[in-house]
Amino acid sequence: MTQITITENVSVVTFKNQSDSNGNEFLAEIFRKIADAGISVDMICHAPATSETVSFGFTFADEALTTILPIINAVSKGRTMPMVNCGNVKFIIKAAEMENSVGFAAKAFAALSSADCSPVLVSTGVDEISILVSPSDSAELEKQLKKVF
Repeated sequence: MTQITITENVSVVTFKNQSDSNGNEFLAEIFRKIADAGISVDMICHAPATSETVSFGFTFADEALTTILPIINAVSKGRTMPMVNCGNVKFIIKAAEMENSVGFAAKAFAALSSADCSPVLVSTGVDEISILVSPSDSAELEKQLKKVF
């Protein structure tokens, strides 16, 4: 059984090409400070390493924005500031069958294509695919996801 859940008012922070010669020091610092502030981070997307820089993004509830912005500003001193995008809609496609079956990613991206939707962020787990989209794309994506799943 495939379950689709929808969450509105989701923010995403995207850091691009951040210097991180230690490999994970910057990520550990930012996620530690966010956790210390009591903010729950949800989707995390980390681009494959191609040099001594790191690109990554993560989501959190819009209501945490006023708490997280000072943290991002403090941690980002001397770095390129990240992009912050609020008011998004998150779809989670979850099915136990994902663990031992194929084709779920193909269906998810077919739905995105049919909806003419460019995702803001995509992350996966063993039994789920999370897709973050702008609110203007959410109604059509919901229809397309229900068709393919």
